[in-house]
Amino acid sequence: MSYHGPEGEGSFRMTLRLATLERYQVQAVDPVGRSLWGLDVSGERGLFLNHRARSSCVFQGSFDLSGVPLGPFPLLTLPALLLGRVPSAPASPPQTQGRESTFHDAADRIWTVDVAPDGSVESWTLAESGAPTVWFLR
Repeated sequence: MSYHGPEGEGSFRMTLRLATLERYQVQAVDPVGRSLWGLDVSGERGLFLNHRARSSCVFQGSFDLSGVPLGPFPLLTLPALLLGRVPSAPASPPQTQGRESTFHDAADRIWTVDVAPDGSVESWTLAESGAPTVWFLR
């Protein structure tokens, strides 16, 4: 995974351990394998461990990611995001043209999704105020 945003840029590797739909863990390591952070979620409760700063945070329901305008982001939708699915639901029926679908979510953000012939998501883009802010590419 790579990040480019207001707080700088970098790359890291993530591992998702999905036990059930409501229980998972995520571990992030830098390119040489050093632990960066971990997330342990059970239901609506999450524990975030920042290994570099040696700090932790317990939270419930949803969270905001600094520099990533997806929030408030429900804890239980993170596995779907990491598995390549769109992390938001349409507030009204999507408009589809060929392989591309576009929809507005409950926060009136615009999502554009490119779906492969087998039904998997190839890419998605989140746009706010007409400008793309976050995107996913398989």
